[in-house]
Amino acid sequence: MASNSPQSTKPLMISIEENSKTYQDLSVGDIGPPTSDADKVVEQGKEEPLFGTDTSSEDHTLPTGAAYHVDWVFGTGSNTNVANHRNWFKQYKSFAPVQMGGFNIVGAGTVELPVVTNKGISTLTLSNVVHATNAICNIWNAPDGMAWMITPNRDQDCELYLDATGDHWAIIDHPHLFRLRLAGQTREQTSLSPYMSYMIAARLLPEEKWILESLMQGAESVS
Repeated sequence: MASNSPQSTKPLMISIEENSKTYQDLSVGDIGPPTSDADKVVEQGKEEPLFGTDTSSEDHTLPTGAAYHVDWVFGTGSNTNVANHRNWFKQYKSFAPVQMGGFNIVGAGTVELPVVTNKGISTLTLSNVVHATNAICNIWNAPDGMAWMITPNRDQDCELYLDATGDHWAIIDHPHLFRLRLAGQTREQTSLSPYMSYMIAARLLPEEKWILESLMQGAESVS
């Protein structure tokens, strides 16, 4: 896959929080947003939420067990982000189920992911994530200008640049499909079967996004 120059990168994520804990020190049961006043928050091209403003949960708890280890896969050709578990969402609005793009969508909101980076654990925030209960995995899309580079000779398969300098990157592995490495995961770990072929993508038509936006206007905020 071709790589872009990190100097001209527009980051994928809204914000980055650098956690003072190291990857080795963090276990799945210890995962969560940084709480130290010393944690650094860097705004990265913040965008307005497409589906409305949600309420925030200060005591947000991520999925546990097998649900936590469901892959966050790069969806080639995708134009939206998808999570298949309610607990991924720190901010969330629910609505009556709708069928769009092959997904059973029951809500949308903001997701925070504790990802492994070259500087330890960072929290990556994704906005406008739809909650699709029938998705086989979680999906993140790559907006225009995102840069990532294949690095087969390091301890990861790819780097997802988080700033314009290329100094801070999240680790992407390729155990079966390209996926973000979350805290507590190994390079070879995947929730997908190595014996199956997958076509992972999440695309919504403009009119479908308009329908979702309308649903969110009347949806109930849930923290």
